[in-house]
Amino acid sequence: MANDKFSIKEAIEFGWETLKKNLGFFLVIGIIIVLVSLVPGAAKEVCKKTDSSSIKIITNLVSLLFQIVGVLLELGLIKISLKLFEKKKVSVSDLFSQYHLFFKYLGALIIYSLIVLAGLVLFIVPGIIWSIKFRFFSYFIVEEECGIIESLKKSAEITQGYKWDLFMFSIILLLMAFLGILAFFVGILLVLPVSAMASVFIYKKLKEKNNFSDVVAR
Repeated sequence: MANDKFSIKEAIEFGWETLKKNLGFFLVIGIIIVLVSLVPGAAKEVCKKTDSSSIKIITNLVSLLFQIVGVLLELGLIKISLKLFEKKKVSVSDLFSQYHLFFKYLGALIIYSLIVLAGLVLFIVPGIIWSIKFRFFSYFIVEEECGIIESLKKSAEITQGYKWDLFMFSIILLLMAFLGILAFFVGILLVLPVSAMASVFIYKKLKEKNNFSDVVAR
């Protein structure tokens, strides 16, 4: 790797190699994540097609429940990615292991979203820059159980000087996701773990370049 850069190619290759070594495991958790993500949309369609107020209440509650589960799965996937990077044993139960971080993550996510939204209002470009600057806040919450503001500050610190590279990395991930959608269900199942592992690879490399010492979460 170059002295002051990280390698996007190396990150994607790491994601692909990790996928191949854990294909069965990733297929299982990928199916779980995709199915959970489909429920809120299906619930909305049911609401549109019914006049029953009771059914609408039930479907809205189901939608909310699965959105919460979806957030827990996001945290769980980060935990799995971190463990695989460190060559630790993983299990499907890891997907649901970070429930204790839900409100901390939700608070940080709300602040992050507001920051990005404010940036988008200010001629779009600041929003893109800030979305990249704070993008790793969730990794600090999962790995080190940092507080809301601390996680955002640490993300800002490790991304300093790497925003253009991270922007290019984000574009590549978007293209991969688009190709995964074109390939329907199977494509998404392959793209999801590769993107997750490539992201954690870059997160770890940026921490290393900034001389961050890893803290083992409780």
